[in-house]
Amino acid sequence: MPIPEPSVSLRKQVLVVDDDATLCEIVSRLLAHLGYETRCEQSAVGALDLWAKDADAFSFVFTDVIMPEMDGLSLARLIRKKTPKMPILLLSGQLNEDSRWIVSEEGFYFLQKPFTLDELKRAISMLETPVA
Repeated sequence: MPIPEPSVSLRKQVLVVDDDATLCEIVSRLLAHLGYETRCEQSAVGALDLWAKDADAFSFVFTDVIMPEMDGLSLARLIRKKTPKMPILLLSGQLNEDSRWIVSEEGFYFLQKPFTLDELKRAISMLETPVA
């Protein structure tokens, strides 16, 4: 069964946050393939600065969990504090089941590294469900 393309309602910019420049570029290319524009930041602190300047420009945030200075979960919590309904997709290859439960309990979405284009599409389609 083919996975549907994400709806047009979410087609704005995506804030991609990952300390690995190569992964940031790969994710940006995958998202561009799906019709999204991206803005990459290699730190959570830089992402917060960008967010503060232009939060309304973003449809969702795609962030790695394990990063120096500030982790992606802390970043997600700070963004949600200011923008409670902002869809946030957390990415990691290192979360265990307990960590995933915490992530989902807080209303964030999770994508396990490595992932396929179809898995990315599926995760984005979940973002379209409004956060309570």
